[in-house]
Amino acid sequence: MQKNLTILESLTNPFVIFSLLAVLLLAGNSAVPFFDQDEPAYALMAHNMNQGGDYLTQQGTWTHIHKKPPLHLWLVAASQKVFGNHEFGSRFSSSFFAWFTLLLIYLYGRKLFSERTAMVSTVICATTVLFLGISKLCLTDATLLFFETWMAFSVVFLMRSERWYHVLTFWIAFAGGVLVKGPPIILFGGLLCIALLIFHPNRWRVFRLHPWFFMPLALLPLFWWGYAYWQLDDGETINWMLDFYIFKRAAGEKVINGQGGIPGYFFLVFLVSFFFYIRGFLTALFRSFSQFMKLRQSPEIFSIFLWMLCGWLFYEFVNSKLPTYALASLPAISLLTGHTIMTQADRKWNKRLSGIEGAFIIIAMIAGIIIVPKYLPEIPFWRIAVTFTIPIIGFSMRQWLLQTHRPRHSTYAHLLGVGFFWLAAVCLIYPLLGGMFDSSKEIARQIDEQTRPGTKIVLSK
Repeated sequence: MQKNLTILESLTNPFVIFSLLAVLLLAGNSAVPFFDQDEPAYALMAHNMNQGGDYLTQQGTWTHIHKKPPLHLWLVAASQKVFGNHEFGSRFSSSFFAWFTLLLIYLYGRKLFSERTAMVSTVICATTVLFLGISKLCLTDATLLFFETWMAFSVVFLMRSERWYHVLTFWIAFAGGVLVKGPPIILFGGLLCIALLIFHPNRWRVFRLHPWFFMPLALLPLFWWGYAYWQLDDGETINWMLDFYIFKRAAGEKVINGQGGIPGYFFLVFLVSFFFYIRGFLTALFRSFSQFMKLRQSPEIFSIFLWMLCGWLFYEFVNSKLPTYALASLPAISLLTGHTIMTQADRKWNKRLSGIEGAFIIIAMIAGIIIVPKYLPEIPFWRIAVTFTIPIIGFSMRQWLLQTHRPRHSTYAHLLGVGFFWLAAVCLIYPLLGGMFDSSKEIARQIDEQTRPGTKIVLSK
C-alpha cells in the first residue's frame, strides 16, 4: 500500500507532470488536417511570408477576414521554418505558448498558495476541454492567453508586493498581447485595473503601473507595424481591421453569422470544460460570489476572483460570442477550483459529494464506451475502451482513498485519472480522426498530382 502511494506521489513531481503535459499538448498535432477556415488561413499567410521574405503584409487566397496584428503570424512562420510547412509546424507555437501558460500558473500559483495547490490548478487548467482545444489549433488564442495570464499575474503580485519588475512584466505582456490580437487584452487589462482600483483593499497600488507613461511605449510596436502597413496599401487593411474588430463590435453588431449567444453562454462553456471537476468548479463559484466581501480579507484570492470576473462577465452581455472570447478567465477559474479542492479535501461532506460526482462521471464514461463506437466506427473498439476506462479507475481509486482518510492522495488519483484519459485520447483516438476531415486536403492532393502548374481550377457543386 505504501509503495503505491509513493508511486502516486512521484507521478506528481513537477518535472514528470510538465513532461507529460508537453506530450499531451503536442501529440496528434500532425495527424489531423487543418480545422475550418481559420487554421489554413493563418498557416497560408505565414507560409507566404516565408516564401516571399515579406513579413509585413498578410496575403493568401480567402484570408482577408482573418487578418490580425502580426505577432501570431510571425511565430507560426518561425515554427514552419524550424519544423516544416505542415500541420505540426503550424500548430507548434500554439502548443508552445499553451505549455508556458501552464508554467506561469504553477510558478506564480505556488507563491500565492502552495506547491500542491499550484500543481493541482495547473493540471486542472491543462485538462479542460477549452484549453486543450486552443493548444492544438493554429489560432491566436493560445498565444494571447499566455500574455493575458502573464499580465494578470503581474498586476496581482503588484497589488501584493509593489516590486518594480511586476510593472515591467505587466507592460511587456500587454505589448505582446496587443501585437497578437489588439483589443481583447486592452479591454481585459483595463477592466481588471478598474476593478482592483474600486474593490481591492490595496487599490492605490494600481497607480504604480503609470499607464500615462508606459501604455504609449507598450503600443509603439503595434503603431509601428500599423504605420508601415498603411504605407503599403494606403490604409485599406488597417481601416478594415478597425471597422471589423472594433467599431462594428462596439456598436453591438454580430459580425459573423453563427457567432452569438444569450447571457449564460460562457457559463455553459466553462461548465462543459470543467466537466471532470464540476464539484470544485461550482463550489468555487458559489463561495466566491456568496462571500464577495469576506474575500477581501484574503487579497490574493480576491484578486484572482476579480481576474475571473473581468475576463468573463463582459462577454456574457455582448451579441458576438465564441467559446474563446472569455478565455482570459480560464487560469483564474482553475486557480479558484484548485484552491477549493485542496482546502475542502478533508471535509466530511466532501466525501458524499465526491461520491455523487464520481458516480456521475463513471456513468458518463461507460456511456461513452457504448455510444462512441457507433459514431466513430473507424476507431478500433479497444482504443475507445482503454481510453474511457482510465478515468473510471482513477475515480474509483479516489473514492477509496477518501474512505481511508487520505484526501491528498485521493486528489492526486483524481487528477492522474483525468490526465491519463486525455493523454490516451490524443494518442489513441485523436490521430485517427484525421481521415474523417481530410476531404479538402485529398482533393487538393489529387488536383496537384493530375493537373499541370498554372492550370485554372474551378470547383462547383
